[in-house]
Parts: sequence; C-alpha cells; structure tokens
Amino acid sequence: MAEACVLTRDVGNAPPSYLTAEGMAEVAQHVAASRGLAIELFDRAALVELGCGGLLGVNAGSAHEPRMIKLTYRPTGTSRGHLALVGKGIMYDAGGINLKPGDAMHLLMKHDMAGAGAILAMAADLRYGTVDSRTAFLFTRVGLAGCDMGACA
Repeated sequence: MAEACVLTRDVGNAPPSYLTAEGMAEVAQHVAASRGLAIELFDRAALVELGCGGLLGVNAGSAHEPRMIKLTYRPTGTSRGHLALVGKGIMYDAGGINLKPGDAMHLLMKHDMAGAGAILAMAADLRYGTVDSRTAFLFTRVGLAGCDMGACA
C-alpha cells in the first residue's frame, strides 16, 4: 500500500513539462511490466477511431497528444467479479483560467493529473490477494492551448 501512495504522490507532484500524457503512458507501461498487468495504449488516431470526441476536443489546442491507457488484471482461475476504475489525468488545465482567482490556485492546477495517478496506483496495488478481475482506464491529456509545456509550464 505504501508503494501505491508513493506512486500517486510522485505522479501528482511531477511538473507538467515533465509528465505529459505520453509520459504518463510510459509510467503506466513500467508499472504494468513490474506488476504483471496487461496494458493497452490508445493514441490520437485510436481515440478518433473510438469516437472519443470529448477527450480529443479538450486536447485539440495542445502540442502534446492525449492518451487513453487501459490496464487489466485477470486472476488465475475463475474471476469472482469485475471492478472497473476510471481516472482523469489532466496534466495541466488552463481552461477557464481567466475566471479563476489570482492566488496560488494556478500553481495547483497540475494536480488535475492526480486522479489518473491514484487509479494507476490502485490498479497496481489491488491485484494482491484478489480473485476479481480489474480494469483501469486513465484518460490523460494537456488542457493548455498552443503550448509545448516546456515554454508555458
């Protein structure tokens, strides 16, 4: 459980110029490989094919591609049930920034990725001692128009 907390903290604290949606996919690949989880990554073309207009529309102005990450755990033997987990991972969200107060809130907007980080950690940790199948979906994108994150974050 402590490892899951550390992973969630590290993902949530990573600067958006370092941890883009593509970077979150790399972290998920590492976690999947180390925990015996199946992983499927969906890039922009796959998201278009799936009709994920909401995710694509919000990400449309970004220089970074969105990713949908699917992690799956199947126990040996017969599964007793199935748990689906969904996490939102907005690496940095400037949407409505002009409506937000001018205090330190802008520094915390990178924490919009913490939902996906928490679900990633849960998917990795919950496989222990369970007879249920688990599927986790992480929807990651950058919500900052016309920015390569290195110059804007």
